[in-house]
Amino acid sequence: VHTIINDEGVEDPTVHTLVGLLNSPFASGPCLVQSNMSKLQELTDESLGDFLSAAPLVLVTFSAHWCGPCRASKPRLQKIATTSKIPMGIVYEDDLGEGIHYFNIKAFPTYVLYRDGQEVDRVEGADLEAVVALLAKHST
Repeated sequence: VHTIINDEGVEDPTVHTLVGLLNSPFASGPCLVQSNMSKLQELTDESLGDFLSAAPLVLVTFSAHWCGPCRASKPRLQKIATTSKIPMGIVYEDDLGEGIHYFNIKAFPTYVLYRDGQEVDRVEGADLEAVVALLAKHST
């Protein structure tokens, strides 16, 4: 039995099934699957500036640990990040302190798209369909 734990500390049945198939009697030999299932980078006030300049286009999620919609939407956000060509990061308000006001965050979660370090678009609230649309709109 193979148990794969994702970034949230929860067993990931998708990877579990994949590992089971790869290591089944029908596979040509034992396989080692190692993958970071989430491309959603955890950011801090120290790493946020570097993240904003790491690629021409990035999406930053401003979140809060106490925010119910933030916690509920994070697993889907992580799935979106695994397929997105745009780098995605998440930063929590308690990591930013008073710096949160610099980013004009009025609601959690807020998703802000930056081009060359400058804000170009945003989605306020846990509307992941709007986030997907925003990524698609700016990916072309």
